[in-house]
Amino acid sequence: MSSQVEFAAVMVPENGQESWSYNGITGAQVGQFLTQNKAMLTDIDAYIDNDNTLKFVVAMEPGSETWWWWWGQTADQVDQLLAQNKAVLKKVSPYIDPADKTLKFAVIMTATGSASSWWWYPRLTGEQVGQFLTQNKAMLTAISAYIDTDATLKFAVIMAQGQGAWWWWWGQTGPQVGQLLTQNNAMLTDISAYIDPSDNTLKFAVIMAQGQGAWWWWWGQTGPQVGQLLTQNKARLAAVSAYLVSSENSITLNGNPNVSGLNGNATLTLLESGAYSFSGSWSPSNPFTGLIPQDVNFVMTLRDVRGTVWTFATSGTVPIEGTYSFNNHGTNPSLAANWQFLQLGYTARDQVNAGLDLPATWTAIVNWYNQNEQTIDGVVEVVGAIAGAVAS
Repeated sequence: MSSQVEFAAVMVPENGQESWSYNGITGAQVGQFLTQNKAMLTDIDAYIDNDNTLKFVVAMEPGSETWWWWWGQTADQVDQLLAQNKAVLKKVSPYIDPADKTLKFAVIMTATGSASSWWWYPRLTGEQVGQFLTQNKAMLTAISAYIDTDATLKFAVIMAQGQGAWWWWWGQTGPQVGQLLTQNNAMLTDISAYIDPSDNTLKFAVIMAQGQGAWWWWWGQTGPQVGQLLTQNKARLAAVSAYLVSSENSITLNGNPNVSGLNGNATLTLLESGAYSFSGSWSPSNPFTGLIPQDVNFVMTLRDVRGTVWTFATSGTVPIEGTYSFNNHGTNPSLAANWQFLQLGYTARDQVNAGLDLPATWTAIVNWYNQNEQTIDGVVEVVGAIAGAVAS
């Protein structure tokens, strides 16, 4: 199956600042645009395109400071260039070179000036990032996730001494990043998208800090869509990350299952291969509803053209002033084998209730289908037990 390139992007108001952004270009073309615009790079992300060639997405602005950029460099070569130019690393983007299957980097660096202590690490696990942050008493300034040559998730990071409230996370879905931003009243300062090798789903590594003023972030956008959003919001790119997603047939359902003083969100994505992602969360809608724990349950269903209902269910407790999140991923062979019947047409119905009684919620859904003269001839419980039906 083919893939398509999508982007996650953080934008801020342009405020009269001239800027340019380009995607799907080669290293040589990056250099040409820099010369043409008399500009300096402010962000760079390298990725391997559908045709197995190295491409870049970049942001650039006018600049007068001393700076350099390189690509096709090993970690040792990056260190040599930093020492040679007495420079500070500002951005780093790792990739596996399609020519020799080794780890390489695209980087942006600037003259040291009065820079405080800083560090960069090219090949860390998530746990190791946390250990070095503690060891150096530092904060992250840039993060880039990648799948290493051994097929494991790694991170290239830059960290420096700093103050102020900030946070970093990895292994987060798009909705979860949104929840963390709301929870911390924060804004994103860097974002890196990757396909998690453990479940083949899109995840994010992010850095966020307390901040005020207008800003925006999106994911799942094509190159033209990113351009439209920049124009629409009169914005410039603050951070951008490219990733490849399968272009196989898919179904996505989104919902906001609010109930009993709880704000909820849910996303269900099904792929033709039988892969699925069922995730979301609930949090108190105001300080008063967060004073006590609250139970909640939710069932999302699709009825295909044969009358088979595919169910996805969750139940749990929202703790005091906390959040209940669910994040289910997997592959269901029956879903793949019967995809044609969903693709021909389906009716979706979801139901949320306070409490933990999933069978009662399922009964309400059955009643809805019956009232709409849609008989149920079979049930496949993909996630969660709803009524004792046997999953196929």
